[in-house]
Amino acid sequence: MDPLTRQMDSPAPIPRPLALAFSRPGTRRGWRREGRGVGGEAAFQAVLALWRERLSSGWMPPASSGFPWAQVKLSLAALVAPQPVFAPLPSVLGGNEAKVLALICAGNTPLLAWPAMLFALRHGVPLFVKMSSSETLWPQLLKESIDLVSPEAGEKVICDIWPGEDPRTEQLIQLSDAIIAYGSDSSISNLKLFAEEKPFLGFGHAISIAISGGGNNLLGSILLAKDILMYDQQGCLSPQVIFVIGPEHRESLTQSLVRDLSYFSSRLEVPPRRDVGQCRRVREATELALMDGAEVFSGPELRWSVFSYPEADFFPEPVGFGVVSVVALTSFTKLSEVVGSRWSQISWVGFQPFVDAQENRPNTPQSLCLAGRMQTPPLDWKNGGVDLEAWIAKLSDIGTVE
Repeated sequence: MDPLTRQMDSPAPIPRPLALAFSRPGTRRGWRREGRGVGGEAAFQAVLALWRERLSSGWMPPASSGFPWAQVKLSLAALVAPQPVFAPLPSVLGGNEAKVLALICAGNTPLLAWPAMLFALRHGVPLFVKMSSSETLWPQLLKESIDLVSPEAGEKVICDIWPGEDPRTEQLIQLSDAIIAYGSDSSISNLKLFAEEKPFLGFGHAISIAISGGGNNLLGSILLAKDILMYDQQGCLSPQVIFVIGPEHRESLTQSLVRDLSYFSSRLEVPPRRDVGQCRRVREATELALMDGAEVFSGPELRWSVFSYPEADFFPEPVGFGVVSVVALTSFTKLSEVVGSRWSQISWVGFQPFVDAQENRPNTPQSLCLAGRMQTPPLDWKNGGVDLEAWIAKLSDIGTVE
């Protein structure tokens, strides 16, 4: 069957004892990198090319995907964009066995596992992916494409699933040499205890904000609308608060934003909100915003909401579920004062293109990103300032040179 056009049934992985998974051919000692034939640059580039071909040929994911394809394909295009080619060294350095990496995933965004999976492929690092029950499709689609371009490399990747509190999670950490984990702050803290002294990279709760310089509100609202709507603000990349520099620009940005959210909610296939708990949370937040003097605008069936504060010098509590707050500030210097200690929770700061050219561009400790690209970071994006590829490459038993 043509891998570029076929439709697949939704995967239904069956949990297996970890000891069996790690003892099967192709794992642990069998996972040792021997020469150039397993994974490496060629397989990495082939997988990226395969997915670019799928995107250009009209390929569609299974209908059972929990995330709208209109949104996922935007993020996917950014992740599989052409990458510079690195040449593998001709032999295993020192003859040592490659370290086994455990990747423990959250299910709030579809492609969360992809960067680590792709970098592990590139550097020949054996990988065990513990998927979230909320998202099993996209890690397995990438695993399948690795199998397709390099069956040997595919033997070094296992995707499995079990409940988050299952004792197999601790067993996985004990059997692995290094761990990357995504989840709540409490989950990350608990997993880190299991890891003890092993290399551990944890990504807990975080939010993003956006900054509008106030000039071209038409452009700014169009770009930010897509960032707000994608993935229902479940990940850390969607702006929860937009700070407008110049109170006189708040009203025009709000009006443009409401119009563009309405337009893009259809284009991005944003579903109506049906979850009772989510609807209650949005309603409660709306009442509190009105009490604080905000102007409130909502899309049909609570697909999105805007809380616009005419007079505010505080950081509104993030709500999620398509809710974004617009806050006017008198200057960029006021931004640091209002955000305060929350800088430690912020992973991404979106800004309008013209802000970058200003001498008073905001000075923040976080990564800056053009509005419109917040939900579609490139493969080499440094989440939390971490160079993920460099971190994973240290686990490899080979080296790469430019």
